[in-house]
Amino acid sequence: MSSKMRRQAISTLGILGALDPYTHKVFTGAVQSATSISTALSLPMARDAADPRQDIIQWYNYERCTLEEFYPAITIANLMVMVQDEAFTQSYKEIAQALLTIFRSLGDSFPQYVQQVVPRLIEVTRAYRGRPSHREFFLRQVASLVAIIKVHAKPYMKQIFSLIADAWSEDHGVKVTVVSVLEQIGTALGQEFAPHIPELIPYLLRVVQTDRSEERKLTAQ
Repeated sequence: MSSKMRRQAISTLGILGALDPYTHKVFTGAVQSATSISTALSLPMARDAADPRQDIIQWYNYERCTLEEFYPAITIANLMVMVQDEAFTQSYKEIAQALLTIFRSLGDSFPQYVQQVVPRLIEVTRAYRGRPSHREFFLRQVASLVAIIKVHAKPYMKQIFSLIADAWSEDHGVKVTVVSVLEQIGTALGQEFAPHIPELIPYLLRVVQTDRSEERKLTAQ
């Protein structure tokens, strides 16, 4: 698939509100065809239990979630599958923008989707250890998402700080990004950030002691 087609696919996901749920089930295989018997609509067969999209389709059928809940959930699930696929590397920026746009547009209803995104985004960021450009990019996306979800990021702060601690061992560019990420997270969490400060002090002191950047820009930052 060309990069242009991938961008178009991501754009299409962004306007999933125009998608007929039945058509989506046909596309994912939950319903074999438009001529399938009606019971298939209420009893979809999940082909891959590890695929979160199948869980969401079953959620829609069995628990009768609303379309307002279904559309964002299935869109986010598709985007997270794409972000974990290196075939979409050239489209990561568009995927990240789509995710952040969805969370901003959800308003007060976004908390129910946090668990669907944050743990996987942390996993993807961790997986790019030793690949600075990708690592920096995903660290920024984690920070941008925390800036939106604010205190709802608290359950994942241990994992996020573990990710940050791991990134300190990488090159100068990643360290600069980490400092920026910490600033964003601190601003987003406000007073809720205070309990995590003791964890950061050893790393910040190490920056001051070992900073060899021009004009000690990392320390100044």
